[in-house]
Amino acid sequence: MKKQYVIFVIIYMFFSMYVIAQDLPRIEPQNYFLQLSSIEDDLTEKQFLEGALLASGSDEVADNFTKISNLIENIRTHIDSRSSVYEKGEKILQYLHDSVFRLYIEDQTRINILLKTGSYNCVSSAVLYMAAGRSLGLTIRGVRTPDHAFVSVIIGNDIVDVETTNEWGYDPGHKKEFTDSFTGST
Repeated sequence: MKKQYVIFVIIYMFFSMYVIAQDLPRIEPQNYFLQLSSIEDDLTEKQFLEGALLASGSDEVADNFTKISNLIENIRTHIDSRSSVYEKGEKILQYLHDSVFRLYIEDQTRINILLKTGSYNCVSSAVLYMAAGRSLGLTIRGVRTPDHAFVSVIIGNDIVDVETTNEWGYDPGHKKEFTDSFTGST
């Protein structure tokens, strides 16, 4: 019996040391997010991107900010400035799917990982689309449901939904291609 007790104590001590060695989650908010929370207007492009990168857990915020800025500049040169807001919104989504979005992974919400690997989900793709669209002058709002995220482009009094996880996701309620990609259902 004593032998079993000694083994139990050794296992308990080993497990306790293992738990102590683990990094505990941060429970205090970062000052940057406290500062952002006090802003009453829309965030600037820089604030939005830095916040998204920090929330993603990026250790290389400046490098990733530069990558996104370069990507946005490429989008800007790719899209004709005479395009309508509707056309710009659609072209941004197509550009992102052609050049950045590679693999949908349901749990991949991190912007820095999206930039590095091309893997994305509804959150990371919506944030990158929103950053690109806002930099081109589009009015974009995030939309969150209990199990999904997407964005809407505001054009005058109209709202155009953008399902960023699908290359045909611009204004999906009016696109035959979008419904066909899901075997006839939206």
